[in-house]
Amino acid sequence: MKKILCAALAAIFLIAAPALTYAADLTDEQLGELGKYHILEGDETGNLHLDDNITRAEFAKMLGTALGRVHGFLYGSPTVDFSDVPQDHWALWFIDQAVELQFMEGDGDGNFRPDDNITYAEAVKSIVFVLGYESEAEARGGYPNGYMMQAARLGITDGVTCSTGDAAVRSDIARMIYNSLDIPFMQTVLMRGELVEYNVMDGSLGHPLKTLRTTLDVVLECYWLREQ
Repeated sequence: MKKILCAALAAIFLIAAPALTYAADLTDEQLGELGKYHILEGDETGNLHLDDNITRAEFAKMLGTALGRVHGFLYGSPTVDFSDVPQDHWALWFIDQAVELQFMEGDGDGNFRPDDNITYAEAVKSIVFVLGYESEAEARGGYPNGYMMQAARLGITDGVTCSTGDAAVRSDIARMIYNSLDIPFMQTVLMRGELVEYNVMDGSLGHPLKTLRTTLDVVLECYWLREQ
């Protein structure tokens, strides 16, 4: 089986390696940042289950939270209608947000498959998409390798070794989202329905700095103000 060293895909297409997929170690600082923004949270005992595979529902919660979509704050009621996502499902609201923001979708047969494991390729595609770099990933060959290469170029997969089709591990997803916090969003400017240009929102050339972190900081500030 071919293995992909995610961080090296900006330079090469595929890497054959004998090593098995392993969970990325997270530092206390990284865990603290992810916890501050409620992206990575433990169970009722505080166990983060970092070595476990991550389900599609859990991923929807983590990436949706990273986008500032906090349950019950600023956003409306769920409207999704999947046969395998009942109205009392713990992740109903997060799944609704994932579908609304188009970084996840159902299987075409009316199911979301919330308890299925998400693969590395699927997770990377979602992260690249929400950051706005879908067009560059498609230009590099599309799914899955073009997205893996784009993620490597941006630094999303730094420190993560994976096979694209393998079930993703929670700690690896947490690291990729952490790596994404300060990557500037890419936004498209449209005029009369035609694509004009792509703008990287990095604070230069008159564009404001816009990242996951700047979005989350605004959300945290709004929570603080609401509590006063």
